[in-house]
Amino acid sequence: MKMRLIALAGAALLASFTAQATEGLAPLVRAEIWRVLETLKRDGLAILLIDKNVAALLRVADRHVIIERGRAVWTGTSAELSTDDAARERFLGV
Repeated sequence: MKMRLIALAGAALLASFTAQATEGLAPLVRAEIWRVLETLKRDGLAILLIDKNVAALLRVADRHVIIERGRAVWTGTSAELSTDDAARERFLGV
């Protein structure tokens, strides 16, 4: 089990530096990667994620930066993004 966790953590870390880290993966694999990322966050590891799965990002990320045409157009915490309806609708379409 420990080796499996280490392997998943390694895959998650490598995937976290690419756009859409979990896109195209089987749902169970995707869920496991997000679970491992949440565990790594609780353990104090800093992680850079680029993804459009807003619900998962809100659980894992402390800070968010929305980039549009190469410029940061919004920055804030998960709590701020959760309550900023205008930003979510304008930039994320949710």
